[in-house]
Amino acid sequence: MAKYYLYFLLSIFIFINVIGVFENTIKDSIKKEKLLHYKLKKQKLYESNIKVVELMLIEQKALLDKNRKPFFSNKKKETIVFSEIQQNIQALFKGIGGKITQLNSGVVVKNKFYKKYPIDLTLSLIPEDLDVLLKKIYSNKKYLFIDSIYIYRNKKKSMIDLKIRLLGYQLI
Repeated sequence: MAKYYLYFLLSIFIFINVIGVFENTIKDSIKKEKLLHYKLKKQKLYESNIKVVELMLIEQKALLDKNRKPFFSNKKKETIVFSEIQQNIQALFKGIGGKITQLNSGVVVKNKFYKKYPIDLTLSLIPEDLDVLLKKIYSNKKYLFIDSIYIYRNKKKSMIDLKIRLLGYQLI
């Protein structure tokens, strides 16, 4: 009988150890399953976010392309950009009762992101056309900014003389 009692105790001991091993195996598989679910969630989130990021990049590129249009092309040389700016300025003055007396190109100022092209011009016009001139400069297709403007009254001709420094920009 003692022999069966020992077998019984040994089988209970083995049973308890098997249950413990089985329990640990179940806990490990649950941990692995939770980790797998977590990784899948992250993957799905990543995949959904990557689509959003790709759409945002496409929108940013379109916006950048749109915003580049008013600037002078970065593929052109400085002399060509200066001549474009001068032609642009002369086109602005068509239909205004004035006359450009001097048109000079300044020194190109290079920055990290752009080049600045200064143009100095002197002109005479009737005072009523000053407003029209400023509106034409600001509504131009290409960006031209007034850096400085000096207005003198020409008493002899009942006109005003202007010295304007305009700036054209080229993105690099």
